[in-house]
Amino acid sequence: MNDAVSRVYNAVLGPASVVHEIEDDDGPNFDVSEHHDVPASGAMSLVTRGLMHVPLCDDCGSMLRQELLMACWREQFHEDLPTLIAVVGRARAQEGRRLAWGEVLPPAGSLLPNTAMEAMYVSQPGYFDPALAKIDGDGEPVRVRWLIPIHADEASWISERGHEAFEKLLVDRDPDLLDLDRKSVVSS
Repeated sequence: MNDAVSRVYNAVLGPASVVHEIEDDDGPNFDVSEHHDVPASGAMSLVTRGLMHVPLCDDCGSMLRQELLMACWREQFHEDLPTLIAVVGRARAQEGRRLAWGEVLPPAGSLLPNTAMEAMYVSQPGYFDPALAKIDGDGEPVRVRWLIPIHADEASWISERGHEAFEKLLVDRDPDLLDLDRKSVVSS
C-alpha cells in the first residue's frame, strides 16, 4: 500500500476495524478494509487496499491507478460484501480496464442476499471527504471510485438517459445511497 494513500485513508476513513486479505493465485492480491461510522454514524465503508498497484487503462489507453469503495448502514452489512468488492476489483485488474465515473456494472441477479439491488453505479465518493476522490499517490494520482448498489430499472434508466441525468436525479430526489433496501429513484 502506498504511504500517501494510507495517510488519506487514515485521515478520511479512520483506522480499519477489520482487514480482509484477498488472495488469488490467478490475480492480484489486495486487501479490503472495513471502516465503521464512515461516512456517517452507524454506517460502514469498505475500501480496497493495494488494487492501485495494478495499472488500469481508460478508453484512450492512458494508464491510471484506482481503488474501490462501497458503503452501507452497518445493520445491513452482509458477510459477502467484502467478497463483492473484491470480485469487481479482481475482474477489472484481470481486464486491465478501469471503472469510469458513470459506468454501470449491469444487473446479474441480486448483489447480496439481503438486497433486491442487482447492479452497481460507479461514482465519485460524494458522501465522503473530497480528499478521497483523487489521492496523490507519491507522484501518480490514485482515483477512488464508489460502487453504489442500484436497482435493475435504474441501470436501464441510466442506459437510456445517461449518467449525468441520473446524477441530477440523485441530487433532486436525495435518496439514502447507504440504504441497501431503498426504493428505486426511477420508479413511480
